[in-house]
Amino acid sequence: MRWLKISAFLLGVVLLLALILPFLIPLNRYLPQIQKMASDKLGEPVVIAEIKLAFLPLPSFTLTGIVLGKSHKTKIGAVTVRPDLGSLLSGVKVLRAVEIEGVTFNQALIDIITALATRPSDGPQTIKVKRIKLSALQLDMDALQWGPLRADIALDDQGVSAIEAGSEDKRFNLSLMPTEGGQRLNIEAKNWNLPLKPALKFDTLTARGLLKEHELNLPEINARLYGGTLRATLKANWKQAWKVSGEAQAVQVELKEMVVLLTSATRLSGKLNATGSYAMNAKEASQLAGHLRGNFKFNVQRGVLYGLDLERAVQSLAMQGTRGGQTHFDELSGRLNIIGKRYELSQVRATSGILSAEGNVDIAASKKLSGRVNVAMKGTASLIEVPLDVSGTVNEPVLFPNRAALAGAAAGTAIMGPGFGTSVGSKAGQALERLFK
Repeated sequence: MRWLKISAFLLGVVLLLALILPFLIPLNRYLPQIQKMASDKLGEPVVIAEIKLAFLPLPSFTLTGIVLGKSHKTKIGAVTVRPDLGSLLSGVKVLRAVEIEGVTFNQALIDIITALATRPSDGPQTIKVKRIKLSALQLDMDALQWGPLRADIALDDQGVSAIEAGSEDKRFNLSLMPTEGGQRLNIEAKNWNLPLKPALKFDTLTARGLLKEHELNLPEINARLYGGTLRATLKANWKQAWKVSGEAQAVQVELKEMVVLLTSATRLSGKLNATGSYAMNAKEASQLAGHLRGNFKFNVQRGVLYGLDLERAVQSLAMQGTRGGQTHFDELSGRLNIIGKRYELSQVRATSGILSAEGNVDIAASKKLSGRVNVAMKGTASLIEVPLDVSGTVNEPVLFPNRAALAGAAAGTAIMGPGFGTSVGSKAGQALERLFK
C-alpha cells in the first residue's frame, strides 16, 4: 500500500509538472530564430505570433498566427507539430504528425509550395514527416471558392502513400490509394452542391478512376440529380496546358431548377434527355470554363418554354413584336452546340396539340438572341404557317413576324382567303426573300 501511495503521488507530480511547465518555459524568446529558419527554408518572409508547448497527452508544440509571403500574404491559423520522442536523439528527427488549421489554399500558396518543391536539396534529409492533417481549409482559386475542407495525408519514404479528404460536413469525400501506374481515386458525395457555377446540387455522386503525375482519367461518373440521372466520363491532362474532355448522358433530369442557376428568370422546364461530348482547353485551370466546347443531342418532354408565346405571336402577327407569355409543349428536341459562352441551337422542333415549330436560335455571349422559328398552327379549317424572327435577350426574348413572309401572307389571304391562302402566301414570301438575298 505504501508503494502504491508513493507511485500515485509521483504520477500526480508528473502530471502537475506536465500541466505547469508549458507556462514556465519562455519559448517566445526563440521566435526570431524560428522565423529566420522558416524564412530561409521557404524563401519567403515568415511571421509567427506565438509558440505554445504541451506535454499532454503527448509532447507537442503549436505555432499560431502565421503569415507567409511578402506582397501576397498567406495566413495560417495554427500549426501543431507532434514529434516521435524515440527519434529525438537520432540523426533524422521523425514527426508523427503535422496538423495545419485555418489556411487558405490560393495561388500565392501554390507559388510558395512549387518553389519549395523545385528547389535543389541542400543536404541529407534531417526531418521525416509521417502524417499531415489539414482542417478548416479554404480553396480560393478564382471561380472555385470552396470550404471548409479537411485532409489527412499519410507519407512514407517514397512520398504520399494515401489521402483521405473532403468537406468538413462529410457531404463530399475523396480518397487516393497507391496502385499500379498511379493513384486510385474514389469520390463519393451526398446532398452536395458543386462549388462552381452553375452550382448544381447532387443527390448522390460517385466517381472512380486513376490519377497520374499530370493526368486524370475518370471512366465512371454516376450521379442522381433533379429527379434524373447523369452518367459521364472525364479525361484531363495538365502537363503543358490544361486539356479536359469526355462524354455525358442525362436521363429524365428536371430542367426548371437547373435553368434558374444559369439565368435570373426561369426559361425552360420539362424532363431532359441528352447525350453528347465536351472538351475544354486552356493555359490555366481557372480559364477552362470559358473555353468549353460541346455538342449534344437533346430531347425535353412535357415542359414549358417561358417568355415566348408562339401561338399568340402567330395569331397577332404584331409588327412591334410579341413579348412574354409561355408555350407548353409535349416534346422539344434538337442539337446544342456550345462554343465558349456562345450557344447554337439547331434542328429545334417543338410539338404541342395544334401547334408545331422548328428552327434555329443562337445565344451570344452577351445573352442576346438571334434566329428564326417557323410555326405551324392548325386553324378552324386549315394549317397556318408563319416564320418568326427571334431577337431580344435570354431574359426578355422577342418574336417578330418575318416581314417578307408577312407581306406574302397578306397577299395570299387577299387572293385565296385566310388559312390556306395565308400559309401559301407566307411560304412564297420566304422564297422571294431567299431569292433576293
